Amino acid sequence: MLVFMGVFLLILSILWMGELYSRRKEREYGYPKNIETDQDVEFLILQNEEILAMRCYMRIHRVSLKIARDKVSEIKKQLVN
Repeated sequence: MLVFMGVFLLILSILWMGELYSRRKEREYGYPKNIETDQDVEFLILQNEEILAMRCYMRIHRVSLKIARDKVSEIKKQLVN
């Protein structure tokens, strides 16, 4: 039981640190903004910040993570070509 609790707390702390890192990176780029557009998503993709681009896309379009991930991948392919 103690091992399970320890592993659970370790996983929670790793997830929490990841969330803090993402929020810090967003603040560095000035996000979230009052008004975000698809150009913001493109900017983040060009900065190689796909995770932040997905979060931005999710806020703009109010969609799930899977849809945002697919759309960001599609936009990235268009920007590369």
